[in-house]
Amino acid sequence: MHRTHARTGATLVTCLVFLTVFLALGASLAAMSGASAQLSSNQQGSARAFASSESGLEVMRHWLSRVVMESTTPPSQYLATIAS
Repeated sequence: MHRTHARTGATLVTCLVFLTVFLALGASLAAMSGASAQLSSNQQGSARAFASSESGLEVMRHWLSRVVMESTTPPSQYLATIAS
């Protein structure tokens, strides 16, 4: 009264296939998350650099707004006039 099962091991193989697929999905999501964090960090650094350069331009506009230059000053003398 011994029966042979034709489906022996089919459940194990199916489980291993699903496990492999889910592990691959998890690994790809983890890699995408790391790349997204790096992109976010790069964007934040870029925004800081842009804000710093804008701030520097505003400071220079403020300082140069007080400079009075004669209309007869040649372009080659602009820096010397500003410095004095």
